[in-house]
Amino acid sequence: MEYAGQRLRRARERLSLKFRDVELASQQIAERHGNQEFAVLISRLSDIESHGTLPSIYRLYSLCCIYRLDLNEVLGWYGIGMESMAADAGMVRIEKTHGIGFSADGGAEVTLPISLNRPE
Repeated sequence: MEYAGQRLRRARERLSLKFRDVELASQQIAERHGNQEFAVLISRLSDIESHGTLPSIYRLYSLCCIYRLDLNEVLGWYGIGMESMAADAGMVRIEKTHGIGFSADGGAEVTLPISLNRPE
């Protein structure tokens, strides 16, 4: 089984990017956001690819931007399946009515009646 770090390495190598290229690109992203958490230093990238170090969400975002990868797919490589988010949220009972900020199945359409009044 291929680990997430190995998949990230393959994505980097497919683009012919060196560690230094990734570090510099991530630094630009960090500067754009005014947050150094987005920066991926060479040593950290090596740890992510070779030792299975779990990247922060900021670094993972930067790597997905640089490698042109879908963040939801990469989260799946780490065992976080976004398709189960609605089911997992449904396990938590909240007393007050509230909206949700995600779709049940990744963007399906829902048909609602025009009126909730009973026809006479």
